[in-house]
Amino acid sequence: MNNRELLEAAAKAYGLIGHRYADGVGMMAAYTPQDGFHGPWWSSLEDDGDALRLAVKLHLTLRLYMGHACAQTTVPGGPSVYIDETDPLNPAKAARRAVTRAAAAMVASEAVVLPNIEAKRGAVGDSA
Repeated sequence: MNNRELLEAAAKAYGLIGHRYADGVGMMAAYTPQDGFHGPWWSSLEDDGDALRLAVKLHLTLRLYMGHACAQTTVPGGPSVYIDETDPLNPAKAARRAVTRAAAAMVASEAVVLPNIEAKRGAVGDSA
């Protein structure tokens, strides 16, 4: 997977709705045809906070040691995801990439429950 595909899958796992990848920026943001890209940028590949929030939401186990990063989860009744990344010159980058790849793998294996977008849209203005 390239960075765009990784971020799109990770954003889906995180539950970001209405976000798109901005090619010129290399990050995700909310997007509407009227306003274009708006709101805060999101990239678990570039931002330590985004990666940590993603890891927490997905209940990932992280192991970090001297430029080596491992992100792992075992979903009860589902597949296990184990991702290794190494970057001795930038250990934070290795950790962010491991988290993002683990999230993308969870989406690909359907090991993460994705939000029901239609139910959320319908619930907003319901008067019943």
